[in-house]
Amino acid sequence: MTKCKICRVLGRNIYAQRVAYRFTQEYLAHEAGISQGTFCKVEKGEIELRVEAALRIARLLGRTIEELSSPQMVVKSLEDRMRRAG
Repeated sequence: MTKCKICRVLGRNIYAQRVAYRFTQEYLAHEAGISQGTFCKVEKGEIELRVEAALRIARLLGRTIEELSSPQMVVKSLEDRMRRAG
């Protein structure tokens, strides 16, 4: 996977998990030690995330970096949300 593609996958997975947990961008950005604007760019896959910030976000979301980097996680997250919605 190219670096750019990894950024997009990571961003989509962080977004999906953030929405599932009902966290705001502002909250996760603050906890990760980055600005809300930077966090927004991460979710869009526009920039790389520092390892330290990625680890903090993964912990808050109850995931590992490997899970958040997995293309399959986006699909699984959507299936889980649909199942909960009934």
